[in-house]
Amino acid sequence: MTVSTPTPTRTPTTPRSRIGRQARQFGYLVAAAINAVMLYVANRLLEWEWPSFLTQDFDQVLPIVQASLIAGVVINLAYVGFDAPWFKSIGQIVISAIGLAVAVRMFTVFPFDFSRYDFAWDTVARAVIVVAIIGSALGIVVETLKLFRTGLRTMVE
Repeated sequence: MTVSTPTPTRTPTTPRSRIGRQARQFGYLVAAAINAVMLYVANRLLEWEWPSFLTQDFDQVLPIVQASLIAGVVINLAYVGFDAPWFKSIGQIVISAIGLAVAVRMFTVFPFDFSRYDFAWDTVARAVIVVAIIGSALGIVVETLKLFRTGLRTMVE
């Protein structure tokens, strides 16, 4: 005869889970703040004429960059109040989809001029953007699968 020991059940009030939740909330607030600072910086880049390789074509990309950063702020603030796994997956799908749109727009407009440099930085920049496109697409797939897995688990329980 085998005896199984019951797995201890955690409640939301146990100190470890409370600390974990507080740490996650702090992380979400930090992420929202970083996105807000990046939004401020993105809106000033052309005015500051920095970095020097950024062209006026950045104006064509800026609205979708702004949307991406605003979405990052809003979604991270929403996570502070509610961060159930299924909700986080939806948020990550939204962020990844907007990120994908930003990367595609950045690739098509390519608001960079590296002609002053001896190295072929335009090739490197385009390669990085392609990696971002692939990463965003994969992120959407992974989060969609997580969402379905979480949803199915919730339905079974």
